[in-house]
Amino acid sequence: MSIQGGKSKTSRPVLGSSFLALLLSTPSLMALDKGLCYSIQLESAKISNAERLEIDSAPSHCELLSFTNTKSIRCGCYDSFPKANEQLQNILPMRKNASIVQTRKNRFKSTAIVIAKPISQENNTSKILVITTLILVKEKEEVPLVLPSVVIATFSNESPLKEVQRTQTFEEDADLEGFSEDASSPVMIMASLTAEDDELEGFTDEGSVDEENLDLEGFGEEDDSLAGFSDDEDLDGFSDKDSEGLRQDCNVEAKISALENLIGKSSLSGKLAFKTTVGVEKHEVEGIEYSGINQAQTSLYLQFDKKLSSNWKIRISGDAYYDAIYDIYDHNDYNSEVLEQYRTQLRFDDTYIQGRLTDDIDLKAGRQIVIWGKSDNIRITDVINPTDNRLPGVTDIEYLRLPVTMGKFDWYMGDWDIAAMIIAEARVSIAPPLGSEFFPTDSSLLEDITPPNQPEQTPSMIEPSSTWQNMQYGLAANGVFSGWDLSFYGAYVFDKDNHSENVIEEGATLSNFVYSKIYMVGTAFNMVKGSWLIKGEAALLNGLRYSTTLQEKNRLDTLLGLEYMGFRNTSMSLELANRHIFSFEDVMENAPDSEEQNTIQTIVRVTKNFMHETLEITALANILGPDFNQGGFVRVWGEYELAEALSLDLGAVFYQGGTNAYFEAIKANDRAFANINYSF
Repeated sequence: MSIQGGKSKTSRPVLGSSFLALLLSTPSLMALDKGLCYSIQLESAKISNAERLEIDSAPSHCELLSFTNTKSIRCGCYDSFPKANEQLQNILPMRKNASIVQTRKNRFKSTAIVIAKPISQENNTSKILVITTLILVKEKEEVPLVLPSVVIATFSNESPLKEVQRTQTFEEDADLEGFSEDASSPVMIMASLTAEDDELEGFTDEGSVDEENLDLEGFGEEDDSLAGFSDDEDLDGFSDKDSEGLRQDCNVEAKISALENLIGKSSLSGKLAFKTTVGVEKHEVEGIEYSGINQAQTSLYLQFDKKLSSNWKIRISGDAYYDAIYDIYDHNDYNSEVLEQYRTQLRFDDTYIQGRLTDDIDLKAGRQIVIWGKSDNIRITDVINPTDNRLPGVTDIEYLRLPVTMGKFDWYMGDWDIAAMIIAEARVSIAPPLGSEFFPTDSSLLEDITPPNQPEQTPSMIEPSSTWQNMQYGLAANGVFSGWDLSFYGAYVFDKDNHSENVIEEGATLSNFVYSKIYMVGTAFNMVKGSWLIKGEAALLNGLRYSTTLQEKNRLDTLLGLEYMGFRNTSMSLELANRHIFSFEDVMENAPDSEEQNTIQTIVRVTKNFMHETLEITALANILGPDFNQGGFVRVWGEYELAEALSLDLGAVFYQGGTNAYFEAIKANDRAFANINYSF
């Protein structure tokens, strides 16, 4: 929340929303001058978003900005766009309303630890503690001086951000006791932090800003003052009487440290969810009926973050679930692999230490997710992380990636970010277990897999172990320029798909599913043209293994995508991909490969927001084949925010059979689903 100090002789405050809007609206891809930097911003941000938003690179100071009709959160100050973009990519899977904006470097005095921390929650209101900023502006100059401050404000879960109604000085030794807890009377506490004399030189209580350069459409005279502050309003602790106090020589860093101790350097967040699905069409797999209610899962996700210093932090996260449906239907003869994969889960997710080695080199070591490529729906160059494929088509790809243990070094060089990865964990994608609803053993998927002259068998999945021989490597170069960006990739990793391989045990020939390593080189680009986003990817994969041939193959994967955002609260995208196998053999058309020399994939996606962004409805079609005859699925779902931390997801998935053996095998798996989520 940015406000002005002292009085102004003009009709508007010294720093009103027009000036903030000017900072936020500058095109983020323009070349920076020495006084500017890149920041991450969440538009129309909710307080629950603020609690979970974190910027990894110092300075990580955040501001909560409140205008007449909107509110936003703005964090970080990065010298290069690649640094900001890396943080943005970490945020986007959870917060698609995040973007990069240009801001002033010297609005930050030091590093803040936490943007927001809940203090209490009663009835339907939440009281939170926010580190924010007080901005003063030199007369006729657009160079703000920022004094760190603390805000305590009460927000209603059912209404927009309430404006601050009064201010009160916060002394060094003061505590939080005695402040109003009335939801209608939020309290703002200004920290008694002062700057050096030379920094305050030139400040007056009559400072003003050139209005001709600050007016923006939508921020006229009627709307450009910050809600809750009149033109004649003095800020306690910053009146003429106290102006000398501002000039005191003090240790800003020490007082920031005191604020950090007040806020706390650690945070714990998470999500509790209940999920259920209902099979629409009657169908059996190994004698088990899957129509009707076939999921009753309760899940818990926890994330612990701790700031070790201004440049280093750790994160430990994990999730667990229990699906009661397998005990409710205990009369069904589920095989052991189905029970192991679907009934319970307990695992670590993102677990790493991250920090800055030098001004230009960062290190992130531990379990993490690295996203390559530009597509939101199809994996072309995105080969680093495996995925959870146990329920195909039900969940977006952004939630399917599995973190792997690696050491990742980022070297920032002008407009480029050079990233090198040494991957120690040989983790592979989680496939539906044999005999499950999504891998029926009585289908044609396992035809021709049993070796000749051997009894029929059910093959086993053999996953690679994490050894020196199974180390994987990746190298990426990401350049971000004015209106477009370009990336190059190279990797030596395990293939995301397995293949069957015959082995001899005790004189018998057995067939197992195994994984092999592949080489990948690729490139990707994004280009902005007005309301259009054009994206493209290409990857050449070498050393692919298949079940029906002993010869290794090469494959060229390409993608072209368009996204249009010209309609209000609406996003529409089309992505086309082709996978071409070189030296293709006709035998590869048989199961279990069921391959074609050219596999064309088409994805159409439309997303629309309603009711002040509390309801988001998305429709997605994923179809294979040039004539859409190979199979696929259509998913339609909505996400509705019931309250500040409570949301409801409702949707349905419809599978389409075709010439592709896999989609033909699961074409009866249509389902409706419902999830209720509580975030904390």
